[in-house]
Amino acid sequence: MLKCNAKPSGAKAAKTEYKAPAVPSLAQLKSERPAVPSWLRGTQVQGLIVVGLVLLAFFMRRKGLATQSLWFDEADLVSRASQEISTILKSFFKPGENGPLYTLLMHFWLQFAGTGEAAIRTPSLLAGTAAVPLIFLVGKRLGGATRGLIAAFLLSISPYHLWYSQDAKMYPLALCLTLASVYLFLRGLHSSHKGWWVAYVIITTLGFYIHLMTVLIVAVEVAYYLFTTLRKADSENPAPRKWVAISLGLLTLPYLPIAIWQLIALRDGTVGNGWFQPVGLLAMFDSLGRRFGVNRSITPWEEIGALTYAGLAALGLGVAWLGVGQRFKLSRPAIFFLTVYFLLPILAFYLLSMRIPLFADRYLLIASPAYYLLVSGGLLWLLEKFWPAAIISLGLALLCTVIALTSFNYSSEPQKEDWREAMRWLGDQVRPGDEVFIIPGYLDSAVKYYFKPPFEVPLITIPGELLNDHDDVQLNDFLQKSIRGAERAWLVISPERYVQEDQKQFVRRGWFDYNTFMFSHPEVKVGVTIYGYTFKLIPGTNASFFPRTAQTNYTFGETLSLEGYDYVSSARDSVATLHYGDWLHLTLFWRKLNFDQTNYAMTVRLLDRDGHDTGTSYASLPLNGYFTTNQWHKNEALRDYRDLFIHVPPGEYRLEVSVYPVANPQALLPINGSEQGNKVTGATKILLGKPITVK
Repeated sequence: MLKCNAKPSGAKAAKTEYKAPAVPSLAQLKSERPAVPSWLRGTQVQGLIVVGLVLLAFFMRRKGLATQSLWFDEADLVSRASQEISTILKSFFKPGENGPLYTLLMHFWLQFAGTGEAAIRTPSLLAGTAAVPLIFLVGKRLGGATRGLIAAFLLSISPYHLWYSQDAKMYPLALCLTLASVYLFLRGLHSSHKGWWVAYVIITTLGFYIHLMTVLIVAVEVAYYLFTTLRKADSENPAPRKWVAISLGLLTLPYLPIAIWQLIALRDGTVGNGWFQPVGLLAMFDSLGRRFGVNRSITPWEEIGALTYAGLAALGLGVAWLGVGQRFKLSRPAIFFLTVYFLLPILAFYLLSMRIPLFADRYLLIASPAYYLLVSGGLLWLLEKFWPAAIISLGLALLCTVIALTSFNYSSEPQKEDWREAMRWLGDQVRPGDEVFIIPGYLDSAVKYYFKPPFEVPLITIPGELLNDHDDVQLNDFLQKSIRGAERAWLVISPERYVQEDQKQFVRRGWFDYNTFMFSHPEVKVGVTIYGYTFKLIPGTNASFFPRTAQTNYTFGETLSLEGYDYVSSARDSVATLHYGDWLHLTLFWRKLNFDQTNYAMTVRLLDRDGHDTGTSYASLPLNGYFTTNQWHKNEALRDYRDLFIHVPPGEYRLEVSVYPVANPQALLPINGSEQGNKVTGATKILLGKPITVK
């Protein structure tokens, strides 16, 4: 009888056991994860994301491009780029010249695009946008596409990078060229094609003449090459060593003209001493950490943002060297490169600044890509180890970035030197016969860019040697000659720069304050202050004043006499014809008849044809209170300046004048006298005879 479990004849019975599939450990699973998520592996997907980031960067940099006024450096660039090409070419070999190639490029750009604020900032916008795909390529080369994409995103929204992408200077282009130099260098090291090295030499050489500090990136590249060579990892540098040596050697030739004057400056310590203050290494790192993060750290949220970015960068650097984490782990050469890419430019610049104070954070914008790549590393490690922390950190960084962008970058309030509004105000106030003094004199480029009066106004700059040497006799002689024949002078200064040039402040406090009357409150704008002065006697004459529009013979009480007046339109020379939005510049010519300690104020009102007040009134002390009537001596004459903004419809108008004691505004002084035969007796208000026509 057969059993159902009988075995075939000759078969050896064996006991079998079922084994379940082995379960991989967590460590094994992590080690098997791809460095790039599956949906990011395709180059087309990566390309689309990069294109999206480029568009984001472009529109963020385009927004509000002309909102802020040009500051001095931008206006100075326009001035230098507007010179003849021969003059610009000479600057390539001029000691202390920084960025002559950028000036040359801007020369041609201005001819094409014009000199408007948005036009001159557009090259920076384009260079700043181009840096986004370049940092992706560098990041991908060093640590994979994910790291590169995150760094590109951080750079595209960076308030600091956006700030300089809206500034008509060479810094974004210098950053762009250094990123291209790094990418070409890394490609050249891992390729047998010499074309990479040809492109590398060209791009890096251009960088030298765009900004001097781009040479620090060459130091980074040399340090990396030596590191990989000493490790004897030839597989890491398959390029023939002779190509590397030839390329680096060729870079020294175009740099020689720059190096010569740099060495002289280092020896003599003559470059930048007056402009920059010594900065310690820790202070330098602190400043750059704040700038690279959210551009500044004035508000608590900005402080939190800067600390968040700095913490992520430190985390990225630390975990890279410790070798923790598997999914986004960097190779040892890549870790070394990122480290020197960030630290070496800063340390080298610090050593240079020990000899010559030169630190300005914008000079080290070229080190910011390494910072964002380190921040990316910190985020990726958190994403691998504790993803909620990564989400929180990124969200906090983005929140603080948005706050910084809205409160600073996109603010409608002036954040740069506000030459635009300062010169607009001065253009409204200036009159024929005025002079404008500019201190320091090199600021005249900013004044000339915005100051466009309808008549000629002399712009006077004081030679630097007169200010620096404080030769009071020669300086006084220069000022006396400069003001000959003028009635008023305006002093335009940039406060921080002024005290560097005139440390005693002799021009303002020692000369103008002593020899003149102020007639206007100082007009203070961001980075610019304007003072208005009138001379006690018209320089070069013995005359106190000479009315041009009309002479009068009015007495106010027994104390004051009005001997004449002048009308000047802000849009024309000396006629009383205006348009809506113009300023009417009025000068009242007063004389004190008798000794009187009473302090008087004057009211000027604009009346229509029917005698109705238009609401354009001006009640104030003479010269805005800087020289009150109780300070006047008997028979002393004074020119009192009033400015009325015309916001009335077309028609014919007259000015009404009255005088009253400050202590008793209701007690108007009685008026007696005449103008062109029109007599007034016992009145308390007079109408000036010359009408004002508004068209």
